[in-house]
Amino acid sequence: MGNSKTPGKAYEAIVHSRQRLGIVHLALALIGSFSVWTGSPSLHFNLFSRGAGWIMIVLSALGWGPYLISWFYSRSILDENSRAVTMFSVGALLIAAAAAALYQKLLAVQLSPSPIFISAGVAVALLILAKFSALIFASPLNTGD
Repeated sequence: MGNSKTPGKAYEAIVHSRQRLGIVHLALALIGSFSVWTGSPSLHFNLFSRGAGWIMIVLSALGWGPYLISWFYSRSILDENSRAVTMFSVGALLIAAAAAALYQKLLAVQLSPSPIFISAGVAVALLILAKFSALIFASPLNTGD
């Protein structure tokens, strides 16, 4: 008749995809946070001064914030579709590598963008990638039993 999944296999596919999506977002958020920390030193910032921990937390939000936004959005549209999650993961890795290079000022650009603009660009790129992955690997509609 077709490629029908048993309820147990369908549940495992959903849980596995959701776990992979969470792990990818967590790992890339950590990479983004460390890239921001080490890539944009402020001339007036003393790491050992009072309140430096709060400043580091605020700066790290530029790194992990886009991935948190993406996780909330992508988990609703990429659930249960393993191929879409795989495509999203590969694309998100490429976006994170480009963002880390921009944070670290590794690219030879005349005017390097601000970390806020890089973070906004990462968030928009991840949201577009999630929607694109969901559209490419859209599951066919069930026509009934």
